[in-house]
Amino acid sequence: GYRRWYSKRSFKSQVSSFKLEDQTGTLGLEPESTIGLLLMRPQIVSNTHKHYDGLIRAIEAEGLSVIPAISTLMDNRQACERFFVDRGEAREGRRQKAGGRKQRATDNRELITDKNTRSRVSQIVSLTGFSFVGGPAMNDSDAAAEYLTGLNIPYRSLVSLDTQTIDSWRESPTGLNPVQTGMQVAIPEIDGATEPFVFGGIPERGVEPAPLWVRCQRVARRLKRWQRLQTSPRSEIKLALVVYCFPPNKGNIGTAADLDVLASVWEVLKSLQNEGYRVRIPESVDALRAMLLGGYAEVAGATANVAYRMDVDEYARLCPFIGDIEAEWGPAPGAINSAGGELLIQGIQLDNVFIGVQPTFGYEGD
Repeated sequence: GYRRWYSKRSFKSQVSSFKLEDQTGTLGLEPESTIGLLLMRPQIVSNTHKHYDGLIRAIEAEGLSVIPAISTLMDNRQACERFFVDRGEAREGRRQKAGGRKQRATDNRELITDKNTRSRVSQIVSLTGFSFVGGPAMNDSDAAAEYLTGLNIPYRSLVSLDTQTIDSWRESPTGLNPVQTGMQVAIPEIDGATEPFVFGGIPERGVEPAPLWVRCQRVARRLKRWQRLQTSPRSEIKLALVVYCFPPNKGNIGTAADLDVLASVWEVLKSLQNEGYRVRIPESVDALRAMLLGGYAEVAGATANVAYRMDVDEYARLCPFIGDIEAEWGPAPGAINSAGGELLIQGIQLDNVFIGVQPTFGYEGD
């Protein structure tokens, strides 16, 4: 139903994630920019889905499409098979000929994944708040991990505040209560999910879930950025590596319990270059170490090369939590990793790869 409705409105809304599937002008969704959403059936049938609506609007505002699917609670693989993957007759024939690979299912059904499967979505986002296989009563993480590995599609699991109100969550110094944390963060992560981000919940005096609009927008922006990472050429992707530096001021940059970190980093850089990422590789591990520990370090009085000096105004613009940080640690830029009223960002830039040094926190023995 959503796909038919979407095809009627997409030209008007100027959403970019569609394509003409054939010469007849049939409008379909472009898998690379389509998000698969797993929804709770009780929320749909009881018409208490405003938090879903808010998130979908935010995602579409980023130029992405959505395929919402109602979860059966006990086994999300069924919804994924029905709405998020397209096996096709030819692929199905090849699978049957090859024998396929069967998956365990808690309801005694057998779901098949194979390399001939074509995905209809670029990411799967669960809004159910429960495990991928097993629902609220149990979880079969092995089956979930096996199935999701076969799909090879990123899996996210967002958080709707079900056992605490929005107000209590905001006022609590610990945030999510233990039930929410265990059910909606820990178990989905065991399944393989990422992004346990709160997007809605029940207000203090409310009776149904409501969207947290600003957070819905943040989720949508993150999904858009994940999508951009999936579809961009590797030569255009920028990466950052952060090397170990603790205890502070003890010459421990890149040591990490006596491991030869910089030698490993050098090998990683070579692998990245071989796989198509744009990176400038130093001549040797020693050259890499000299670049990282030397350079502008002595001039700035830092422990490593200073790649960038950030003024306080820029820091305040980029860090939305500056008020909370300054309340505990004092006004920026502070006395550590700073000079001349600026924050010192330590590291080296190697084309599209930045190697940063773990920021110093505190003093040895404090």
